[in-house]
Formats: sequence, structure tokens, C-alpha cells
Amino acid sequence: MADVISFLEALLPLSLTILIAGGLGGIAAFLTTSKTASTQVRFGITGFAMVGIIAAFTVPLFLSLLQSNILSEVKSGENSEAYLIFGGFCILAGFSAKAFLSTLSDRVINELTNKMADGQERAEVQIQELKDNLAYQLQMKETATADQNSLLSPKLSQTGRSLSDLEKTVLSALGDLAVRTIDGISQDCGISRTQVEDAVAKLIDRKLATHRSPFGTGRRLVSLTEDGLELAARLAASAIL
Repeated sequence: MADVISFLEALLPLSLTILIAGGLGGIAAFLTTSKTASTQVRFGITGFAMVGIIAAFTVPLFLSLLQSNILSEVKSGENSEAYLIFGGFCILAGFSAKAFLSTLSDRVINELTNKMADGQERAEVQIQELKDNLAYQLQMKETATADQNSLLSPKLSQTGRSLSDLEKTVLSALGDLAVRTIDGISQDCGISRTQVEDAVAKLIDRKLATHRSPFGTGRRLVSLTEDGLELAARLAASAIL
């Protein structure tokens, strides 16, 4: 119960600011609207104030989409100017309530659509990689395995030590699955597609990776060579190169 009271006490000043500023913005809109247009709105000045308040209550959502810290400063109470800025936003929202709500609605829908599309794209990449690996492993009768206890050849050991951090990251990602896509590596490593392509090209030059187009699909995938598998296994086990 004490937590609820504390929450309401923290919310009260914010809510009053929204109510007053949103209402003032609505009244300002009524006063600056032509008499003919204002009579077309229900309840006259009261209707303008109500719509203004409704629009003002969406200002926190608007600020969160902008990734603004104004709301945090208002709640902390450390910055008195933040209250004035927040109140100004609420007045503007109340003054242009119809346009503000319409714009905010479109923005929220676009944000949700983009996130859904991004999530779907990531899922499609992961599913396709799983399909590629299943088909590849069914096609291959033998898989290269690395003996972590054996010593690396001097040449391979030198190659491993000369790899950049980015190349090691991509090499480790390639070792997770038999064949991989550039998009899949980019997502797992959190690096750009261009960086992955550059690192893969260097690994291919070092004879640690190769391009494959198995199953007659024409898809261009990337896999490790035997040397690449051995180095990836050493990296995964934190063994000395």
C-alpha cells in the first residue's frame, strides 16, 4: 500500500502539469480559431480543452520516441527548467491536438512496423542458415574435426597469431555452423555486413575459409577449411596458437 501511495505522489505533479498545460493549449487553440470553425467542435471551448488534455497525455510517449531525458529530469525534480520545457511540450500538444495525435499515431505505427519487419528478417536469416546447415551436413559424409591437444604446424600457428580481432571474431562465428551466410555472421557478431565481407575475404586469402554453393541452389555460403576449423576450435577452447 505504501508503494502505491508513493507512486501516486510521484505521479500527481506530472499529471497536474499535463492537465493544466494541455487544457491551456486547447483554450489557446479555441481563442485563435475562427468563430465559424470553433462552432463546429462539440462543447465549444470545453471541447477544445478536453482534446488538448488528451493530446498532452501522449507527450510522454512522444518524448520516449525521441529518446529524450526530459521526463526523467521532471520526475527527479533536480532540474526546474525541465518542468517548464515539459509544460511547453504539453501546451504545444494541446494547441495542435489533432495534428499532434495524427502525427504521433503515424510515428508509433511506423516504429512497430519497422521492428516487426526487422524481427521477421532476423528470423528468416536464422531459419535459412539452419536449413543450409542441415542440407550441408546430410550431403557431407565426413566432417573435419580438430584435435585440440595436437600441436599446430608452425605456418598455421603463425597465421593464427597474425589474425586481427575482427578476423578472429568472424572465424569463431564461422566455426559455430558448417556453412554460414554473411547476414547471419553480421547479426551474431553485431558488426556490419561490409566488415564481415572484408574479414571473410581475408580469411579466404589465408586459406582458412572458402565459398560454397551446395545443393545446386546457387546460394553463396561461407565455410571453414580444415585449417580454419582447427584454428576456430583452438579459439573456442582458448588454446595457445
